[in-house]
Amino acid sequence: MEKVVKNVIRYVPLQRKIGLAILATFVVITVVFGIVLVFLQRLHIQDSTRRSEQYLKMLVEREAEPLANELFEKRLRAVELRIRGILGLEGILSVTVYDAHGSSLAHLDRAGKEVPEESQKVLPNVTTSKTEQTVWGDIPALLYQAPILAMGVPLGSIRIGYSMAAVERERRIFYVATGGLLAITFVLMLVVLNKALAVTVSRPITALKDAMQRIEVEGPGEIISAGHRDEIGDLIAAFNRMSGQLRAMFDTVQREVSERKEAEETARRLRNYLANIINSMPSVLVGVDKRCCVTQWNAAAEGATGISAEEAEGQPLEWLLPMLGDLAEGVRQAMLARTVKTDAKVPRNVDGETRYNDITIYPLMGDEVEGAVIRVDDVTERVRIEEMMVQSEKMLSIGGLAAGMAHEINNPLGVILQASQNVLRRVSSELPANASIAQACGTTLSVVQTYLEQREIPHFLEDIRESGLRAAQIVENMLSFSRKPDAEGSSTNLANLLDRTLLLAESDYDLKRRYDFRQIGIIREYHPDAAPVICRASKIQQVFLNILRNGAESMMETQGSGRVPRFVLRTLPDGSMVRVEIEDNGPGMDEITCKRVFEPFFTTKPPGVGTGLGMSVSYFIITQEHGGTLSVRSRPGEGSCFIIKLPLEGYPHEQSKTANSHR
Repeated sequence: MEKVVKNVIRYVPLQRKIGLAILATFVVITVVFGIVLVFLQRLHIQDSTRRSEQYLKMLVEREAEPLANELFEKRLRAVELRIRGILGLEGILSVTVYDAHGSSLAHLDRAGKEVPEESQKVLPNVTTSKTEQTVWGDIPALLYQAPILAMGVPLGSIRIGYSMAAVERERRIFYVATGGLLAITFVLMLVVLNKALAVTVSRPITALKDAMQRIEVEGPGEIISAGHRDEIGDLIAAFNRMSGQLRAMFDTVQREVSERKEAEETARRLRNYLANIINSMPSVLVGVDKRCCVTQWNAAAEGATGISAEEAEGQPLEWLLPMLGDLAEGVRQAMLARTVKTDAKVPRNVDGETRYNDITIYPLMGDEVEGAVIRVDDVTERVRIEEMMVQSEKMLSIGGLAAGMAHEINNPLGVILQASQNVLRRVSSELPANASIAQACGTTLSVVQTYLEQREIPHFLEDIRESGLRAAQIVENMLSFSRKPDAEGSSTNLANLLDRTLLLAESDYDLKRRYDFRQIGIIREYHPDAAPVICRASKIQQVFLNILRNGAESMMETQGSGRVPRFVLRTLPDGSMVRVEIEDNGPGMDEITCKRVFEPFFTTKPPGVGTGLGMSVSYFIITQEHGGTLSVRSRPGEGSCFIIKLPLEGYPHEQSKTANSHR
């Protein structure tokens, strides 16, 4: 019999098997739950409620006549004793007696309250009995109300609360029993259903699952024996065919994946190689497409802008490099003309400093690629070096011209000085020939001398001589300043060198044109113990002149403040060094300017007025060529003081010698 059932079940379609099982489960649960639980529960509750109402009605009918007499005679104490007796009956929760007007006359309940709040309520006139279900505390209760009549006349009413706890207990017992029956039925049904599903569905599906897990580990090719002729059997057969096809496809895909991995690895190595080449270049390299959106952003571009390659990719070029102007238009022109476009020395402002870039745009020439590569090189140092070379050439030319002019001026100066000296000698009484010639002219030498003195001729001649000597000294200073310095240096008194530099500054045409240097007060504080130093005097004189020129020009800014411009020049010993201080009372400098004052091309003057090279060249001369130090001390509104320290005479300085050997 069992074999027959199995064979019958084996040929039933899977869809019908599951449908029958679900239908059977639904019918059993519906019939049992609907008929047993709902019908019996309602029947039981209705019967219990009806029996309770009959009990309460009988109780009220029994007590109605005695209560009517007591109410009629207004014996309230007797009423209370009677309702206390009623309250003592089993199941009674509360008893309240009302008069004909609905006011409470007496009330007692299981809690011992004689006048509860609810008993104080006025009830409408009760003419017929009625029953309602309620809850007394947490106990389900039945509330029964009935009139108290005497010869058909209502004297009041009575309300009795009756406990339904016993009914509730019976109902719960009934629920438990019914639930247990349902549970047993459901378990039995599950056992039968599980057995049927295990034979028809679970075992074949488990076999399929195990086969799939083996395929996941070992690869496709698994074959399952088919023991069913229903949909499960068809599924197993289809699975076996699919497994064979997957095996062939798996072998093909595995071979293709291996080839693709090798190609991707080769491409990755090439990309890394190209990226390393691009990122190792010091120039900013940016690749853009035809819409001028970034496709390539090397490490130099990240360092220059602070924007990573991931953030830059796909962004418009003008958003990322706005400081370089309208690059997008240049890229379009280069792509349209298919030629390289170069813009040299493009200026840009970085933190108040002008820097220069060479920008080269290379259009991509491929047929399938549209775009360009932009190369940006910072050529600021090269531009500065070129400007320094031009400035050096100009200084050499000016030095040569100054030396030539000095030699040419020396000749007429010599004639002027000699002629003035000869005029004084021609009227001097020390030469006998002067007196004899005066007598031959019909006068005396004393008369001539008196005339000349009264006309202040000797004073004029002395002015000519002094001016000539001054001009000769200026020419000598110019020759000394323009003369090629001694490579080894010479012993130089820095105080004397400062004075000679002052004479040069007084004769500076540029300073005279805007500000007469001779109107600047000079305070000399030369320490007598300041020893000479070994230096190249013309170089140190150039440093002094640069500082004096800058100080004089800065004091021009305070002309209207009533402050008298002045320099304080100091020389004093400082251990193994000699210190020179040049202090002015100009507008001073802030902290940022003090830090940058020795940088090449840094200047606070308007464009075209200064090159910004004077102080940087001075710093190089002092620190690199002489092994000294150059610093500045300044505050806004308090003037500036430049401090130069140079080694004492005979101080060995290998760095200076090394620098000299490379010149």
